[in-house]
Amino acid sequence: ANGSPEAFVRLHAEALESEYVSANLPDWIDLIFGMKQRGRAAVDACNVFYYLTYEGAVDMEKLPVDLSQAIVEQIAYFGQTPIQLMKKAHPQREARQNPSLVNLADHQLAAVFDSMESASGHDPIIWIVATPESLFAVGRSRNFAVHKFLPLPDLYGNPFTFEADVRVVSGEATSQGKRSRGRRVGGAHFAPGFSEIALGGLFRESRDGRVIFSAGHWDCSVRCTLTSSPGRARQILRGHQDVVTCLDVAEGESLLVTGSRDCIVLVWRINQFIDYDREKSRGIEIVHAIPSLILHGHVTAVICVSVNAEVGCVASCDESGRMLLHSVRDGRMLQIIDLNCTGGIERFALTNAARILAFSRNGREIVSATVHNVIAAKTTAEVDVTSFCVSRDSSLLITGDSQGEVTVYSVWDLTLLKRHRACPGTAITSVALDAQSESVALVGRRDGKILAVTLDPASLRTQAIKNLQLSKTTTPAREGL
Repeated sequence: ANGSPEAFVRLHAEALESEYVSANLPDWIDLIFGMKQRGRAAVDACNVFYYLTYEGAVDMEKLPVDLSQAIVEQIAYFGQTPIQLMKKAHPQREARQNPSLVNLADHQLAAVFDSMESASGHDPIIWIVATPESLFAVGRSRNFAVHKFLPLPDLYGNPFTFEADVRVVSGEATSQGKRSRGRRVGGAHFAPGFSEIALGGLFRESRDGRVIFSAGHWDCSVRCTLTSSPGRARQILRGHQDVVTCLDVAEGESLLVTGSRDCIVLVWRINQFIDYDREKSRGIEIVHAIPSLILHGHVTAVICVSVNAEVGCVASCDESGRMLLHSVRDGRMLQIIDLNCTGGIERFALTNAARILAFSRNGREIVSATVHNVIAAKTTAEVDVTSFCVSRDSSLLITGDSQGEVTVYSVWDLTLLKRHRACPGTAITSVALDAQSESVALVGRRDGKILAVTLDPASLRTQAIKNLQLSKTTTPAREGL
Protein backbone atom coordinates (compact mmCIF):
# COMPACT_ATOMS: atom_id res chain seq x y z
CA ALA A 1 0.00 0.00 0.00
CA ASN A 2 3.09 2.28 0.05
CA GLY A 3 2.07 3.91 3.29
CA SER A 4 -1.41 4.89 2.11
CA PRO A 5 -4.27 3.75 4.39
CA GLU A 6 -6.75 4.36 1.57
CA ALA A 7 -4.79 2.08 -0.79
CA PHE A 8 -4.53 -0.53 1.99
CA VAL A 9 -8.31 -0.54 2.52
CA ARG A 10 -9.23 -0.58 -1.16
CA LEU A 11 -6.82 -3.41 -2.04
CA HIS A 12 -8.16 -5.58 0.77
CA ALA A 13 -11.74 -4.70 -0.11
CA GLU A 14 -11.19 -5.71 -3.72
CA ALA A 15 -9.55 -8.96 -2.61
CA LEU A 16 -12.26 -9.88 -0.09
CA GLU A 17 -15.04 -9.10 -2.57
CA SER A 18 -13.38 -10.88 -5.49
CA GLU A 19 -14.84 -13.89 -7.29
CA TYR A 20 -11.97 -16.06 -5.99
CA VAL A 21 -12.90 -15.37 -2.36
CA SER A 22 -16.60 -15.85 -3.13
CA ALA A 23 -15.85 -19.23 -4.70
CA ASN A 24 -13.65 -20.47 -1.82
CA LEU A 25 -15.33 -18.91 1.19
CA PRO A 26 -17.86 -21.79 1.57
CA ASP A 27 -14.96 -24.22 2.09
CA TRP A 28 -13.66 -22.12 4.98
CA ILE A 29 -17.15 -21.92 6.49
CA ASP A 30 -17.46 -25.72 6.26
CA LEU A 31 -14.16 -26.14 8.12
CA ILE A 32 -14.89 -23.70 10.93
CA PHE A 33 -18.66 -23.84 11.40
CA GLY A 34 -19.98 -26.55 9.10
CA MET A 35 -19.91 -30.18 8.09
CA LYS A 36 -16.10 -30.50 8.03
CA GLN A 37 -15.72 -29.47 11.66
CA ARG A 38 -16.44 -32.94 13.09
CA GLY A 39 -16.70 -36.55 12.07
CA ARG A 40 -15.23 -38.32 9.07
CA ALA A 41 -15.33 -35.19 6.95
CA ALA A 42 -13.09 -33.42 9.50
CA VAL A 43 -10.61 -36.30 9.43
CA ASP A 44 -10.47 -36.32 5.63
CA ALA A 45 -9.88 -32.55 5.65
CA CYS A 46 -7.14 -32.77 8.33
CA ASN A 47 -9.30 -30.55 10.51
CA VAL A 48 -9.13 -32.42 13.86
CA PHE A 49 -8.16 -30.65 17.10
CA TYR A 50 -7.62 -31.64 20.74
CA TYR A 51 -10.83 -33.20 22.05
CA LEU A 52 -11.29 -30.71 24.90
CA THR A 53 -11.63 -27.82 22.42
CA TYR A 54 -14.99 -29.11 21.15
CA GLU A 55 -18.29 -28.04 22.66
CA GLY A 56 -19.85 -30.70 24.87
CA ALA A 57 -16.70 -32.83 25.12
CA VAL A 58 -16.99 -32.98 28.94
CA ASP A 59 -19.67 -32.19 31.48
CA MET A 60 -17.93 -29.87 33.92
CA GLU A 61 -20.69 -30.19 36.53
CA LYS A 62 -20.08 -33.92 36.97
CA LEU A 63 -16.31 -33.67 37.48
CA PRO A 64 -14.49 -33.31 40.82
CA VAL A 65 -13.36 -29.79 41.65
CA ASP A 66 -9.65 -30.53 41.34
CA LEU A 67 -10.09 -32.30 37.99
CA SER A 68 -12.42 -29.67 36.59
CA GLN A 69 -9.86 -26.97 37.39
CA ALA A 70 -7.20 -28.88 35.46
CA ILE A 71 -9.50 -29.31 32.47
CA VAL A 72 -10.38 -25.59 32.52
CA GLU A 73 -6.67 -24.78 32.32
CA GLN A 74 -6.24 -27.17 29.38
CA ILE A 75 -9.19 -25.61 27.56
CA ALA A 76 -7.75 -22.16 28.17
CA TYR A 77 -4.42 -23.36 26.74
CA PHE A 78 -5.76 -25.12 23.63
CA GLY A 79 -8.64 -22.72 22.93
CA GLN A 80 -12.18 -23.59 21.88
CA THR A 81 -13.62 -24.73 18.60
CA PRO A 82 -16.68 -22.68 17.50
CA ILE A 83 -20.15 -24.18 17.77
CA GLN A 84 -21.05 -26.32 14.77
CA LEU A 85 -23.83 -24.45 12.99
CA MET A 86 -24.39 -26.56 9.87
CA LYS A 87 -24.41 -30.26 9.10
CA LYS A 88 -24.57 -29.76 5.31
CA ALA A 89 -22.16 -28.10 2.89
CA HIS A 90 -22.54 -24.32 2.68
CA PRO A 91 -24.00 -23.29 -0.71
CA GLN A 92 -21.96 -21.37 -3.24
CA ARG A 93 -22.66 -17.69 -3.81
CA GLU A 94 -24.64 -16.92 -6.94
CA ALA A 95 -22.57 -15.78 -9.89
CA ARG A 96 -22.26 -12.02 -10.31
CA GLN A 97 -23.36 -12.16 -13.93
CA ASN A 98 -26.15 -14.04 -15.63
CA PRO A 99 -24.49 -15.80 -18.59
CA SER A 100 -27.73 -15.74 -20.57
CA LEU A 101 -27.59 -11.96 -20.84
CA VAL A 102 -25.68 -9.92 -23.40
CA ASN A 103 -21.96 -9.72 -22.70
CA LEU A 104 -19.32 -7.67 -24.45
CA ALA A 105 -16.64 -10.34 -24.34
CA ASP A 106 -15.89 -10.35 -28.05
CA HIS A 107 -17.86 -7.57 -29.69
CA GLN A 108 -19.60 -4.23 -29.25
CA LEU A 109 -23.37 -3.99 -29.56
CA ALA A 110 -25.36 -0.79 -29.75
CA ALA A 111 -28.87 0.23 -30.74
CA VAL A 112 -30.83 3.49 -30.82
CA PHE A 113 -34.53 3.69 -29.97
CA ASP A 114 -37.10 6.45 -30.27
CA SER A 115 -38.15 7.33 -26.75
CA MET A 116 -39.62 10.75 -26.17
CA GLU A 117 -41.44 13.29 -28.30
CA SER A 118 -43.42 16.40 -27.42
CA ALA A 119 -45.66 18.78 -29.26
CA SER A 120 -42.64 21.03 -29.92
CA GLY A 121 -40.42 18.23 -31.19
CA HIS A 122 -37.92 15.90 -29.52
CA ASP A 123 -37.87 15.99 -25.73
CA PRO A 124 -34.44 15.62 -24.01
CA ILE A 125 -34.40 12.72 -21.56
CA ILE A 126 -33.33 14.14 -18.20
CA TRP A 127 -33.81 10.99 -16.11
CA ILE A 128 -33.70 7.31 -16.99
CA VAL A 129 -33.76 4.19 -14.81
CA ALA A 130 -34.10 0.47 -15.53
CA THR A 131 -36.20 -1.97 -13.53
CA PRO A 132 -36.19 -5.76 -14.07
CA GLU A 133 -39.18 -5.47 -16.42
CA SER A 134 -39.36 -1.85 -17.60
CA LEU A 135 -37.37 1.23 -18.53
CA PHE A 136 -38.58 4.53 -17.07
CA ALA A 137 -37.75 7.80 -18.82
CA VAL A 138 -38.69 11.41 -18.07
CA GLY A 139 -38.30 14.23 -20.58
CA ARG A 140 -37.53 17.86 -19.91
CA SER A 141 -41.24 18.65 -20.36
CA ARG A 142 -41.95 16.09 -17.55
CA ASN A 143 -43.41 13.59 -20.03
CA PHE A 144 -43.16 10.13 -18.51
CA ALA A 145 -42.60 6.94 -20.52
CA VAL A 146 -42.58 3.28 -19.51
CA HIS A 147 -40.71 1.28 -22.14
CA LYS A 148 -40.15 -2.46 -22.24
CA PHE A 149 -36.47 -3.39 -22.38
CA LEU A 150 -34.51 -6.63 -22.05
CA PRO A 151 -30.77 -7.03 -22.74
CA LEU A 152 -31.56 -9.99 -25.02
CA PRO A 153 -31.86 -10.26 -28.82
CA ASP A 154 -35.39 -9.94 -30.15
CA LEU A 155 -37.11 -12.05 -32.82
CA TYR A 156 -36.00 -9.67 -35.57
CA GLY A 157 -32.28 -10.07 -34.97
CA ASN A 158 -31.77 -6.83 -33.03
CA PRO A 159 -29.25 -7.05 -30.18
CA PHE A 160 -31.84 -5.92 -27.59
CA THR A 161 -35.54 -6.31 -26.99
CA PHE A 162 -37.21 -2.90 -26.87
CA GLU A 163 -40.88 -1.93 -26.99
CA ALA A 164 -41.51 1.81 -26.91
CA ASP A 165 -44.29 3.44 -24.91
CA VAL A 166 -46.54 4.56 -27.77
CA ARG A 167 -48.31 7.07 -25.53
CA VAL A 168 -45.32 9.42 -25.71
CA VAL A 169 -43.54 8.26 -28.86
CA SER A 170 -46.31 8.08 -31.45
CA GLY A 171 -47.42 11.21 -33.20
CA GLU A 172 -51.02 10.44 -32.32
CA ALA A 173 -50.34 10.64 -28.60
CA THR A 174 -48.30 13.84 -28.70
CA SER A 175 -50.67 15.66 -31.03
CA GLN A 176 -53.45 15.39 -28.48
CA GLY A 177 -52.61 17.97 -25.86
CA LYS A 178 -54.85 16.51 -23.19
CA ARG A 179 -53.42 13.03 -23.53
CA SER A 180 -49.85 14.35 -23.48
CA ARG A 181 -50.47 16.36 -20.32
CA GLY A 182 -51.77 13.21 -18.67
CA ARG A 183 -48.30 11.66 -18.95
CA ARG A 184 -46.49 14.53 -17.20
CA VAL A 185 -45.10 13.50 -13.83
CA GLY A 186 -46.54 15.15 -10.75
CA GLY A 187 -49.00 17.50 -12.38
CA ALA A 188 -47.12 20.70 -11.37
CA HIS A 189 -44.57 22.72 -13.37
CA PHE A 190 -40.89 23.01 -12.54
CA ALA A 191 -39.64 26.13 -10.82
CA PRO A 192 -37.05 28.07 -12.86
CA GLY A 193 -33.32 27.98 -12.23
CA PHE A 194 -32.38 24.31 -12.71
CA SER A 195 -29.42 23.29 -14.87
CA GLU A 196 -29.70 20.27 -17.14
CA ILE A 197 -27.61 18.03 -14.90
CA ALA A 198 -29.55 19.21 -11.82
CA LEU A 199 -32.84 18.13 -13.43
CA GLY A 200 -31.72 14.51 -13.18
CA GLY A 201 -31.70 14.83 -9.39
CA LEU A 202 -35.41 15.69 -9.24
CA PHE A 203 -36.72 12.14 -9.81
CA ARG A 204 -36.37 8.79 -8.06
CA GLU A 205 -38.34 5.55 -8.14
CA SER A 206 -39.55 3.40 -5.26
CA ARG A 207 -38.03 0.00 -4.60
CA ASP A 208 -40.97 -1.83 -6.19
CA GLY A 209 -40.96 0.46 -9.23
CA ARG A 210 -44.58 1.50 -8.74
CA VAL A 211 -44.04 5.06 -7.49
CA ILE A 212 -42.09 8.02 -8.87
CA PHE A 213 -41.01 10.72 -6.42
CA SER A 214 -40.53 14.14 -8.03
CA ALA A 215 -39.24 17.49 -6.80
CA GLY A 216 -38.48 20.91 -8.24
CA HIS A 217 -42.14 21.94 -8.41
CA TRP A 218 -43.07 25.62 -8.13
CA ASP A 219 -45.26 25.03 -5.05
CA CYS A 220 -42.33 23.73 -2.91
CA SER A 221 -43.83 20.23 -2.76
CA VAL A 222 -42.57 16.69 -3.23
CA ARG A 223 -44.99 14.62 -5.28
CA CYS A 224 -45.56 10.87 -5.13
CA THR A 225 -46.99 9.56 -8.40
CA LEU A 226 -48.00 6.06 -9.42
CA THR A 227 -46.31 4.93 -12.62
CA SER A 228 -49.69 3.64 -13.80
CA SER A 229 -51.14 7.18 -13.71
CA PRO A 230 -48.28 9.71 -13.70
CA GLY A 231 -50.40 12.74 -14.56
CA ARG A 232 -51.94 13.02 -11.09
CA ALA A 233 -50.03 13.01 -7.82
CA ARG A 234 -51.13 10.23 -5.48
CA GLN A 235 -49.70 12.14 -2.51
CA ILE A 236 -48.23 15.62 -2.04
CA LEU A 237 -45.63 16.17 0.70
CA ARG A 238 -45.29 19.66 2.14
CA GLY A 239 -42.47 20.18 4.61
CA HIS A 240 -40.15 22.70 2.95
CA GLN A 241 -40.56 26.46 2.83
CA ASP A 242 -38.91 26.87 -0.57
CA VAL A 243 -38.45 24.92 -3.80
CA VAL A 244 -37.22 21.35 -3.30
CA THR A 245 -34.03 21.09 -5.37
CA CYS A 246 -33.06 17.42 -4.95
CA LEU A 247 -34.12 14.09 -3.52
CA ASP A 248 -32.89 10.53 -3.13
CA VAL A 249 -34.24 7.14 -2.03
CA ALA A 250 -32.21 4.63 0.00
CA GLU A 251 -31.92 1.29 -1.78
CA GLY A 252 -33.24 -1.56 0.35
CA GLU A 253 -34.65 0.84 2.95
CA SER A 254 -37.86 2.82 3.17
CA LEU A 255 -36.24 6.26 3.28
CA LEU A 256 -36.83 9.34 1.17
CA VAL A 257 -34.47 12.31 1.59
CA THR A 258 -35.20 15.81 0.22
CA GLY A 259 -33.17 19.01 0.10
CA SER A 260 -34.42 22.53 -0.55
CA ARG A 261 -33.50 26.15 -1.12
CA ASP A 262 -34.63 26.73 2.47
CA CYS A 263 -31.27 25.18 3.58
CA ILE A 264 -33.01 22.20 5.23
CA VAL A 265 -32.75 18.45 4.57
CA LEU A 266 -35.71 16.25 5.50
CA VAL A 267 -35.83 12.47 5.92
CA TRP A 268 -39.20 10.77 5.30
CA ARG A 269 -40.37 7.20 5.96
CA ILE A 270 -41.93 5.28 3.07
CA ASN A 271 -44.69 2.79 3.77
CA GLN A 272 -43.73 -0.60 2.33
CA PHE A 273 -45.72 -3.53 1.03
CA ILE A 274 -49.04 -1.73 0.60
CA ASP A 275 -51.62 -1.87 -2.16
CA TYR A 276 -51.64 1.80 -3.12
CA ASP A 277 -55.05 1.74 -4.78
CA ARG A 278 -56.75 -0.29 -2.04
CA GLU A 279 -55.18 1.51 0.92
CA LYS A 280 -56.07 4.99 -0.34
CA SER A 281 -59.61 4.68 0.99
CA ARG A 282 -58.23 3.68 4.41
CA GLY A 283 -56.07 6.78 4.68
CA ILE A 284 -52.73 4.96 4.42
CA GLU A 285 -50.32 7.08 2.39
CA ILE A 286 -47.23 6.19 0.37
CA VAL A 287 -45.00 8.32 2.62
CA HIS A 288 -45.55 9.37 6.22
CA ALA A 289 -46.75 12.98 6.04
CA ILE A 290 -44.45 14.13 8.88
CA PRO A 291 -40.66 13.90 8.35
CA SER A 292 -38.82 11.58 10.71
CA LEU A 293 -35.66 13.73 10.75
CA ILE A 294 -34.88 17.39 10.12
CA LEU A 295 -31.21 17.96 9.30
CA HIS A 296 -29.66 21.39 9.82
CA GLY A 297 -26.24 22.91 9.18
CA HIS A 298 -26.42 24.48 5.73
CA VAL A 299 -26.35 28.26 5.33
CA THR A 300 -27.16 28.37 1.61
CA ALA A 301 -29.56 26.46 -0.63
CA VAL A 302 -29.13 22.68 -0.67
CA ILE A 303 -28.47 21.55 -4.25
CA CYS A 304 -27.85 17.80 -3.95
CA VAL A 305 -28.48 14.96 -1.48
CA SER A 306 -27.51 11.31 -1.43
CA VAL A 307 -28.50 8.64 1.10
CA ASN A 308 -27.01 5.20 1.58
CA ALA A 309 -28.56 2.84 4.12
CA GLU A 310 -25.57 0.46 4.08
CA VAL A 311 -23.23 3.27 5.08
CA GLY A 312 -25.87 4.70 7.41
CA CYS A 313 -25.38 8.27 6.24
CA VAL A 314 -27.12 11.13 4.48
CA ALA A 315 -24.80 13.42 2.53
CA SER A 316 -25.93 16.87 1.42
CA CYS A 317 -24.25 19.78 -0.35
CA ASP A 318 -25.20 23.44 -0.69
CA GLU A 319 -24.39 26.20 -3.16
CA SER A 320 -21.25 27.22 -1.26
CA GLY A 321 -19.74 23.75 -1.74
CA ARG A 322 -20.19 22.83 1.92
CA MET A 323 -20.96 19.11 2.23
CA LEU A 324 -22.40 17.66 5.43
CA LEU A 325 -22.66 14.05 6.56
CA HIS A 326 -25.50 13.12 8.95
CA SER A 327 -26.46 9.84 10.59
CA VAL A 328 -29.54 8.34 8.99
CA ARG A 329 -30.62 6.87 12.33
CA ASP A 330 -30.65 9.84 14.69
CA GLY A 331 -29.74 12.84 12.53
CA ARG A 332 -26.40 13.59 14.23
CA MET A 333 -23.90 15.53 12.14
CA LEU A 334 -20.92 13.24 11.56
CA GLN A 335 -18.60 15.12 9.25
CA ILE A 336 -18.02 18.34 7.32
CA ILE A 337 -16.41 17.51 3.99
CA ASP A 338 -14.43 19.90 1.81
CA LEU A 339 -13.72 18.48 -1.64
CA ASN A 340 -12.17 21.70 -2.98
CA CYS A 341 -14.01 21.46 -6.30
CA THR A 342 -13.54 24.26 -8.78
CA GLY A 343 -16.62 26.47 -8.69
CA GLY A 344 -18.40 24.21 -6.17
CA ILE A 345 -20.25 20.91 -6.55
CA GLU A 346 -23.07 20.29 -9.04
CA ARG A 347 -23.94 16.64 -8.32
CA PHE A 348 -22.52 13.82 -6.22
CA ALA A 349 -23.27 10.28 -5.06
CA LEU A 350 -22.58 8.35 -1.85
CA THR A 351 -21.72 4.76 -2.80
CA ASN A 352 -22.07 1.46 -0.92
CA ALA A 353 -18.31 1.48 -0.40
CA ALA A 354 -18.53 4.75 1.61
CA ARG A 355 -17.08 6.71 -1.30
CA ILE A 356 -18.24 10.16 -2.40
CA LEU A 357 -18.12 10.83 -6.14
CA ALA A 358 -18.54 14.53 -6.86
CA PHE A 359 -18.76 16.57 -10.06
CA SER A 360 -17.80 20.22 -10.12
CA ARG A 361 -19.92 23.01 -11.53
CA ASN A 362 -17.48 23.60 -14.36
CA GLY A 363 -18.63 20.20 -15.62
CA ARG A 364 -15.22 18.58 -15.98
CA GLU A 365 -13.65 17.94 -12.58
CA ILE A 366 -14.45 14.61 -10.89
CA VAL A 367 -13.45 13.89 -7.28
CA SER A 368 -13.42 10.59 -5.38
CA ALA A 369 -13.23 10.93 -1.60
CA THR A 370 -13.92 8.91 1.53
CA VAL A 371 -16.55 9.79 4.13
CA HIS A 372 -13.63 10.66 6.44
CA ASN A 373 -12.86 13.75 4.35
CA VAL A 374 -9.86 12.25 2.56
CA ILE A 375 -9.60 12.93 -1.18
CA ALA A 376 -8.46 9.71 -2.83
CA ALA A 377 -8.35 10.80 -6.46
CA LYS A 378 -9.15 13.62 -8.86
CA THR A 379 -9.43 13.70 -12.60
CA THR A 380 -10.48 16.16 -15.27
CA ALA A 381 -12.71 15.10 -18.15
CA GLU A 382 -11.95 16.40 -21.62
CA VAL A 383 -15.51 17.74 -22.07
CA ASP A 384 -18.40 18.64 -19.78
CA VAL A 385 -19.89 15.69 -17.87
CA THR A 386 -23.68 15.90 -18.08
CA SER A 387 -24.81 12.70 -16.34
CA PHE A 388 -23.48 9.71 -14.40
CA CYS A 389 -24.36 6.48 -12.59
CA VAL A 390 -22.51 4.00 -10.36
CA SER A 391 -22.58 0.20 -10.51
CA ARG A 392 -24.26 -1.69 -7.66
CA ASP A 393 -20.95 -2.96 -6.28
CA SER A 394 -19.56 0.61 -6.32
CA SER A 395 -16.57 -0.34 -8.46
CA LEU A 396 -17.46 1.39 -11.77
CA LEU A 397 -18.44 4.98 -12.55
CA ILE A 398 -20.19 5.55 -15.88
CA THR A 399 -20.51 9.10 -17.23
CA GLY A 400 -22.09 10.73 -20.25
CA ASP A 401 -20.89 14.04 -21.66
CA SER A 402 -21.88 16.91 -23.91
CA GLN A 403 -20.11 15.38 -26.93
CA GLY A 404 -22.00 12.08 -26.83
CA GLU A 405 -19.31 9.90 -25.24
CA VAL A 406 -19.85 7.23 -22.57
CA THR A 407 -16.84 6.85 -20.28
CA VAL A 408 -16.17 4.24 -17.61
CA TYR A 409 -13.88 5.00 -14.66
CA SER A 410 -12.68 3.00 -11.68
CA VAL A 411 -14.34 4.40 -8.56
CA TRP A 412 -11.23 3.84 -6.43
CA ASP A 413 -8.69 5.93 -8.33
CA LEU A 414 -10.72 7.38 -11.26
CA THR A 415 -8.52 5.71 -13.85
CA LEU A 416 -10.07 5.62 -17.32
CA LEU A 417 -11.16 2.07 -18.15
CA LYS A 418 -13.17 2.53 -21.35
CA ARG A 419 -14.48 5.25 -23.63
CA HIS A 420 -17.20 4.73 -26.20
CA ARG A 421 -18.24 7.35 -28.77
CA ALA A 422 -21.91 6.56 -28.38
CA CYS A 423 -23.52 9.42 -30.28
CA PRO A 424 -20.97 11.95 -31.57
CA GLY A 425 -22.40 15.45 -31.80
CA THR A 426 -25.47 14.69 -29.66
CA ALA A 427 -25.28 15.48 -25.95
CA ILE A 428 -26.04 12.77 -23.41
CA THR A 429 -28.51 13.97 -20.78
CA SER A 430 -28.96 10.84 -18.63
CA VAL A 431 -27.37 7.43 -18.16
CA ALA A 432 -28.24 4.22 -16.28
CA LEU A 433 -27.34 0.52 -16.19
CA ASP A 434 -29.74 -2.32 -16.88
CA ALA A 435 -31.22 -3.79 -13.72
CA GLN A 436 -30.27 -7.43 -14.27
CA SER A 437 -26.59 -7.84 -15.12
CA GLU A 438 -25.45 -4.21 -15.54
CA SER A 439 -23.99 -5.28 -18.88
CA VAL A 440 -25.85 -2.59 -20.86
CA ALA A 441 -25.51 1.18 -20.49
CA LEU A 442 -28.80 2.94 -21.26
CA VAL A 443 -28.14 6.44 -22.48
CA GLY A 444 -30.75 9.20 -22.72
CA ARG A 445 -29.95 11.77 -25.40
CA ARG A 446 -30.87 15.40 -25.97
CA ASP A 447 -32.78 14.48 -29.12
CA GLY A 448 -35.19 12.31 -27.11
CA LYS A 449 -33.73 8.97 -28.16
CA ILE A 450 -32.32 6.15 -26.02
CA LEU A 451 -29.03 4.49 -26.90
CA ALA A 452 -28.23 1.04 -25.51
CA VAL A 453 -24.55 0.05 -25.46
CA THR A 454 -23.17 -3.22 -24.13
CA LEU A 455 -20.41 -3.17 -21.57
CA ASP A 456 -18.25 -5.95 -20.18
CA PRO A 457 -18.40 -5.29 -16.43
CA ALA A 458 -16.35 -8.37 -15.52
CA SER A 459 -13.35 -7.36 -17.63
CA LEU A 460 -13.69 -3.73 -16.55
CA ARG A 461 -13.57 -4.75 -12.88
CA THR A 462 -10.57 -6.98 -13.56
CA GLN A 463 -8.81 -4.12 -15.30
CA ALA A 464 -9.57 -1.82 -12.37
CA ILE A 465 -8.09 -4.33 -9.91
CA LYS A 466 -4.95 -4.73 -12.03
CA ASN A 467 -4.54 -0.96 -12.06
CA LEU A 468 -4.68 -0.96 -8.27
CA GLN A 469 -2.11 -3.74 -8.01
CA LEU A 470 0.25 -2.06 -10.47
CA SER A 471 0.00 1.31 -8.77
CA LYS A 472 3.33 1.91 -7.00
CA THR A 473 2.56 5.29 -5.53
CA THR A 474 -0.43 7.11 -4.18
CA THR A 475 -2.52 8.95 -6.73
CA PRO A 476 -1.16 12.31 -7.99
CA ALA A 477 -4.42 13.94 -6.87
CA ARG A 478 -3.69 13.06 -3.23
CA GLU A 479 -0.06 14.15 -3.42
CA GLY A 480 -1.04 17.55 -4.71
CA LEU A 481 -3.40 18.32 -1.82
